[in-house]
Parts: sequence; structure tokens; C-alpha cells
Amino acid sequence: MTHQRLASLGCYDRTPFSSVTSLTFQQLVSLAFYDDRKSLTSCYVQSLLENPLAPLETCRFNVQTKWVHILGSCNGLLCLADRSCLFRLMNPFTRLASKRSPPLDVRSPPVDLDVRDDVITQYGFGYDQVNNKYKVLITYGFPRVTKLYTFGTKSWTTIQNFPCDHQVPWRWWDKQGKFVSGSLNWWVPERNGIISFDLEKETYGEVLLPLHMGGDHPFNHVLEVLSNRLCLCYFNDIHCVVWLIKKYGNQQSWKKLMLIPHSKLNMAMPMPIHASCCLRPLCISENGIVFMRTIDLQLVSYNTKNGSSDDPEINMGRYRRDDMHIYHESLISPP
Repeated sequence: MTHQRLASLGCYDRTPFSSVTSLTFQQLVSLAFYDDRKSLTSCYVQSLLENPLAPLETCRFNVQTKWVHILGSCNGLLCLADRSCLFRLMNPFTRLASKRSPPLDVRSPPVDLDVRDDVITQYGFGYDQVNNKYKVLITYGFPRVTKLYTFGTKSWTTIQNFPCDHQVPWRWWDKQGKFVSGSLNWWVPERNGIISFDLEKETYGEVLLPLHMGGDHPFNHVLEVLSNRLCLCYFNDIHCVVWLIKKYGNQQSWKKLMLIPHSKLNMAMPMPIHASCCLRPLCISENGIVFMRTIDLQLVSYNTKNGSSDDPEINMGRYRRDDMHIYHESLISPP
């Protein structure tokens, strides 16, 4: 196994946010098959950053094979979906799970639910703090229908006139809404912007983009969450650019965190940069190390203080690396 370092990558802002979430209880979780059995597999993010070349130590437990997707995580709970349009919450730390949701009424074919299929255009999972409720949203079908389910209730509700993208996102991960500050958020190419859904009010809106990104000629936008803040990533003609919003809903609070030249990405990205390329930040440490996933599903770390990047060639074993999520250990019980 080789270990390479890239030095002098572009770094726009050398001061990370002051209130970065500790990595102590953060885990990288994925669904994978072991001996023909579906397993939920996780490992501590901190151990990956501190000892990237060490053998990956994972914790796993079997789940029913029908649970095929992780739709998101919040407060230590994962939202799992199966192909029969049923959903449930699970706490991987306590191994407690909620009851299954009522079936989603998917009458337009195919009835077999897969977030990678064209039938799904948007989905998201998050927490309504005001009402202490966990909710999952799905946009599907032809014509588009948007449904919302509140865990612990007996039925789905319909969200009228949801501003969904009428074209199916060609990258399946663009379908996932990113949960920040009580809202789900999606990048919508048709609108060239970010739409949001407030889980308390059950209304939609828009998140204004950074004021100074217009001249970047951006493409390949990706939304992620770093330290509980919305993160916007994209490429321009020269760099990979990463923005973070310090105060959700305040356009003035967007802050450019990373500016990485294309020439320094040849280890992790196909060259030249093209439409399928993206970097997806997963988490950020207290000392400004960003853990990222590349287009070829490798894991790399980036130092926002000195602009250096490591490609540790982490042996992910049987990890299903296209379905990786960060979750925070907690004792919260699913409703």
C-alpha cells in the first residue's frame, strides 16, 4: 500500500469555524453484504483520520435484507427504506428500531422503490424540533407527487405544489435532501439554485447563493453538511470550490472554505475535469481537517489550514462506498 501526500493545494480560508462538531462520536456508516446477509457496518471517523493506513476496524450487525437504503441520519438515528415503500428509524448504537411506516402509495410503475430509479426525484429525512417529530419526504411518480410521513403516525400527507425538479437528477445522490436547521435542502439544476423544505411549517422556500460566486462559471454543484452547516461544492474552470454557510438563511454568512486547483486533484479525480466529477465533504475536525469522498468513491482528507491533502488509500473492505453516511452516536430511542 502506498502513501502519497499532495502539498500546497489551494486553501482559501485558513481559519476553520470555531464551533466545529467533535469527531469523537461520529461514525461512517454503510449498508453492505457479508456472507449473503445484509449488514449495517460502521467505523469511527476519528480513527480513520488519525490512523488512515491502519486496518479498518468496523462494527456490524445484521439487518433484514429488504432494508436496502439509508435515506439519511439525524440525532443518531438512521432512516432506512426498503423496496416495498416502507420506512423505519434505527439507532445503530442502541440497535433499537421504530415500527414500520404505512406503505407509500406508489401506484405509478415501478412499485419497487429504489432511490437510484427514475421514479424518485427527491427524498429527505430530518427532525422537527418544535414538535419533536422525525419526518421523511419523498417526491416520486409521473406526474410528480410529494408525500411527507411523520414517524409515529398512521398515514402520509401530500405536500401541494412542491417545487421539484421535473428532470430526474442524473446523479442519484443529488436526490437526497440535506438536513440543516430544521430544513431539508436540495440543489435543483432547473432552477440553478437551492430549494428548502421547513419540516415544522411544512412549507418550501429558497436558500440564496453566495453573493460572489457568479463570476466563477460554476458547474457540478453538490450539497453536503459539514459541522451542522450547509455546504455548497462545485467546480469552475480552475478550482474545486467549497462554501459553508455560518448562519442558515443569511446570504451574507456564506464563507469560502476551500479552493483546490484542478491540477492538484489528479490523484483523486479523472482528468480533465468533466461533468461527472465531484468532491463530497463528509465531516470536518476541530483542527480543520475535512474528510471527503471522491468521484471514484475513494476517501481523502484535506487540511484547511495549510492546503495539504492525503490520499491514504483506505481499505474499505466490503463497505458499499456509494451509500456512506455520517451519523453521531446517541441514546435517543426511535419513536
